[in-house]
Amino acid sequence: MLQRPIFGALGLIVALLGGLTAYSAQAQNAPSAAVVDVTKDTWQHEVLHNKLPVFVIFYDVACKPCDAQARIVEDLAKEYAGKVKFVRVDVVAQHEIRDSFNITRVPTLFVMKLDEKTVYTNDGFMDRPALKEFIKEGLAQKH
Repeated sequence: MLQRPIFGALGLIVALLGGLTAYSAQAQNAPSAAVVDVTKDTWQHEVLHNKLPVFVIFYDVACKPCDAQARIVEDLAKEYAGKVKFVRVDVVAQHEIRDSFNITRVPTLFVMKLDEKTVYTNDGFMDRPALKEFIKEGLAQKH
């Protein structure tokens, strides 16, 4: 008669649950689908050819204020879904985009409209109420 140790099955269950926990933690740290990562190859499609106004955050992954700003931006991206497209640009990996806009500080925030003009900018961290007001004012700007 073949005997199977109960600890083998229990170990498998624990390993599976541990994997699910690790997957869940990764999912919490993963970027939101509400904010699109943009590269030099996708900039034109995601930003310049978008019919919606576009909110752009220029950030550096090593920047703590950028990380805090990104969490607020992701929250607001859900709130403005269908009204504003939200994108982010890693200034280290996408130095061509950074240089074309002369970005020297991060986070830097833009509200852009279809005509490719940056209509409203800010550099430095903004709390949630200030960022909401920034977006509201950026959307109201006339060029």
